Amino acid sequence: MSQKEKRCVFVALPKSSPVSEIEMYKLLSEAEIDLSTVKFLDEIDDTLGMGGNDTLIVLLADNEVHDPKVEAAALTAARAGSCNIIGVWAPGQTGKGIHPSALKFATAQIEWNADKLKAEIGSDCAHAFETPDGETAEPSEIEPNECD
Repeated sequence: MSQKEKRCVFVALPKSSPVSEIEMYKLLSEAEIDLSTVKFLDEIDDTLGMGGNDTLIVLLADNEVHDPKVEAAALTAARAGSCNIIGVWAPGQTGKGIHPSALKFATAQIEWNADKLKAEIGSDCAHAFETPDGETAEPSEIEPNECD
């Protein structure tokens, strides 16, 4: 795979994230993600160049329901054709169902777990939707997105 075709992993942390970039890097490293491909999104413009091979990881927190940066990143990833838009619950969250930040564009919503993150990034069919404690999230009235 050429450098141009190399998959990038974009990470969108909400404004008042309960997780630091260092903690997120630790999770990504444990999931065996090449950290040289990781880009944290500080501004909405940072999503420029996102492509269909890329992955977007969105941190989910109970107190962050709508974050413009996170929503713009998810929309950009969906428009680029990314089949990996993964919501990852921050540790210590108690939410139920599908988080509003994952509702429109996410292909998965998982607990803070490196093995599950690795499975979601490496598979076209894992697509779990879970609560923060790993239980199956009850579906909402809007079905999660599936890639063709």
